[in-house]
Amino acid sequence: MDEWIIMKLCRSPALRKKFNQALIDSFVNGNPLVKWCPAPNCKFAVSLKEISVDRNEAILCKCGFYWCFRCGGLGHEPATCKELEDWKVKNSGGDESLNEKFILSITKKCPNCKTLIEKNGGCNHMTCHKCHFHFCWLCLGKFGSGPLGDSSGYSTHKCNIFGGEDKTINKEDDWERFRFYSERFNSHSRSYDLEKSLQIKKDEVIESLKKKYILSDTIFNYYREAVVQLLIARSCIRNSYIFGFYRPLIILKSIKIYLNIAKKN
Repeated sequence: MDEWIIMKLCRSPALRKKFNQALIDSFVNGNPLVKWCPAPNCKFAVSLKEISVDRNEAILCKCGFYWCFRCGGLGHEPATCKELEDWKVKNSGGDESLNEKFILSITKKCPNCKTLIEKNGGCNHMTCHKCHFHFCWLCLGKFGSGPLGDSSGYSTHKCNIFGGEDKTINKEDDWERFRFYSERFNSHSRSYDLEKSLQIKKDEVIESLKKKYILSDTIFNYYREAVVQLLIARSCIRNSYIFGFYRPLIILKSIKIYLNIAKKN
């Protein structure tokens, strides 16, 4: 039956609303380029012009939820869905070739005075409360150029390059290489969880400021957007270690494909 005829027959507003919703659900569920946002209680749907074969489409919904259009999980760029799934198995100790699970401790000793320090924020720049030594949480190296380090390390400090990337990966150094990437992934995962609390507290902070300074709600949109962008950036940094871990395999596959094409020609 024609849609116009059905709407004429449906005298009840509630029935018409139900019919319209059924049409929308049918369109979204039957279209590979359209998907509902998986966030709880979100009623938005996302439409893409095309789906790329080479990469995953990360979506930032109007509700503020950051997710992957392909697998429906949390956004995980630059890692692919396949890399993420393989990483979950490997990082949880489920890979038989890696029979140990690397567990990142929440406390580390200051490299200068050996005082135990607990990481309670997202940034990896740490300052010892006892000796005031500035160091990097990931590599425990001095952060900055001063005698005890300083904030200049934000532009100069580098510790995210694995020393064995230019060598052939074998079973003997596979665990050490995995541990390098796993430690950094787990550290940024914990930073993500710590920073996520800002999202929970943001409404409370905004309401407090509105009452104190008698300001309109729209003024605080920058704060809401900043929290979302912070979490997206942290997610991207975290998942870059998955991408980095599997990168040599991608390069080797590309070389093999290129050599096979060259032989045929």
